[in-house]
Order: sequence, then C-alpha cells, then structure tokens
Amino acid sequence: MINYAIDAHSHIAFENEEYVVGANYDWPILPTLDNYEKIAEENGIIYTLFCPCTTPEIYNKVTKVKENLLLWKYNNGYEYYKQISYDDGNKKIMPLSNNPYTTINNLLYEYLKYKENMAFIPAVNLIYDTPDYLIELINKGAKAVKVHGISIGLDDFKKINIELLKILHLYDIPLMVHTDYSESTSNPIDKLYNANNPLNWVMLLLKYDIRGYLTHGCRLSTECAKIVNNNHGQFLVGMSPDLLLEDEQKRLMLKNVDYLSTLLNIYDFNNLSFDIDYGWNILRRDLPTLDSNQLNRLHNYAKNEMVLKRVLKDNSKDFFKIRGV
Repeated sequence: MINYAIDAHSHIAFENEEYVVGANYDWPILPTLDNYEKIAEENGIIYTLFCPCTTPEIYNKVTKVKENLLLWKYNNGYEYYKQISYDDGNKKIMPLSNNPYTTINNLLYEYLKYKENMAFIPAVNLIYDTPDYLIELINKGAKAVKVHGISIGLDDFKKINIELLKILHLYDIPLMVHTDYSESTSNPIDKLYNANNPLNWVMLLLKYDIRGYLTHGCRLSTECAKIVNNNHGQFLVGMSPDLLLEDEQKRLMLKNVDYLSTLLNIYDFNNLSFDIDYGWNILRRDLPTLDSNQLNRLHNYAKNEMVLKRVLKDNSKDFFKIRGV
C-alpha cells in the first residue's frame, strides 16, 4: 500500500499571541498547522502546497481590530469590492488598492518559509494585481499562484488583466484555479459559480498556453476531461474535497454518481492529483467536522499501485517541479 503523498491544494492560517491570521470570513474552521499535521500523518502526506483562505481575516488580539481583506457585494446589479475593518465595534469600509491579498500573502509566506516540505502558493487577483507584483511573487519562488474567482467576484473574464496571463506564460508558472458550476444565473452567487465553470478556465488557459491546476475535479465535467486528457502536461486536476463536493450535487455537472470513482473513470490517471483542500475537507457544510479518510477512500477505487503512485505523488511532483521528495 502506498503510504506517501503530496497534498497539492490546501489552505492554512495561524494564531499566535498577537494575531489570528488568515481565518476565512464566516467559516467555522480555522485551518491551523497543528490540526493539519494530524490529518497529513493519517493520509501519508509528506509535502504540501498551501494557499491562503479565500476571504481571509486578520485579527489583532492587542488592538482588537479585525480586518476582512476581501469581500464583494452587489448593489443594484453592480458589484463593488471592499475591505472592512472592525475597530472596537466600529465598522469601516475602505476601497481596495491593488491586490487585497498582499498582506495575507506576506504574513503566510513568512510563517511557512522555514517549514520543511511546505510550499506557499500566493493568492492573486487577476483584476487588480499589477504585473510587477506578480513578478515579485514569482521571484520569491512561487511554484504556482492561486485565483479564486468566487472570492474576487470574477463574473466576466473580460475583466482579467491579460498582461498577468502573459507573465504566467512567460515564466511557465501554473495558475491554480477554483472551479465551480451552476446551471442557474438568477442571482449573484449563481452567476459567479456559472462564470467560473471549469470549461471557461480551461479555454482561457489554452488560449494563453498556461499550465493550470484545476481544483474540485473540474466539477465532473466530461467536456473538460476530453480536453485535459488530450493535452497531457498542461493541466492537472485536483480531487478534493470529495465528501463536500458529493453532498453539493447542484454544483457538479454529473449528478447522483460516486464522485471519486467517476473522477478516476473520466480522467486519465496521469492528469489527476491528490489534494485535501484542508479547511474544507468536511463531512457536509452543515456538519463542519474535518475528514481525514480521503486516502482510504481513494485506495478503494484506484486500479493498482501504479495508479496510486501517480495520483498521490508523481503527477504533482512533475507538474509543480518539486524536488527532494
């Protein structure tokens, strides 16, 4: 039995005497390293790629100031972005400047940079980021950068700064993408889910010749599977969080199927990657208990040890150019 793995996509936060850094807005779980290490041990994980939480908060225990670094809201059909600071209960709404993830990227980068077998994947905003900032992240050794279209309110790809895509192509840095899906566009959140359909991302990455890590099994898109399987090396498809995804059928393209077995059937195993999506690896959204049995479930579906070895480790090692594991 294979007992080692690379976790290619998880989220991290931390707490010390002064701060709680990186908690996700309105989410009950603070994904700290202590709890993660227990799950990692149970899943044989020896290397992890960590992203910030999607709408992170920073809470200063001394000053009692809490900042929500990125939120979006619709007002009369138009979206706007904001940073919110709570100071002694007084709410302040501030306009965004450049990438609202800058602060959290810096704090988590410093937290992780001396941790063994952990890589930090900074979050980017493809609307507000500047080319100089993206190059700065790349020069820090980022093995990929992450975009979460839901948290940044990306409902129209025409808003994307094309210069950022050209830089990703030039430096051959993978873009890690949150994929989503909704058949409806009747309200703002469904509109966002629909816009972040994995096929939209795949076509964009193909157009600019960018390698893409596509999270959440591409929402079981058979159309994406055909493209990914025919473009081996350009794409890698993350598997997690399997229990939550299977419970939220409206956000999957194939419904009422066994999620993990279907994923292994429609994708070439050389294009699949084991990940945990720590912080969201829960039983159900209304039952936010962390799950640690994904590796055991995967063992039940993998056809042989070679498949397990590729999915658990080698595919991610090759795609992200990870050395020494």
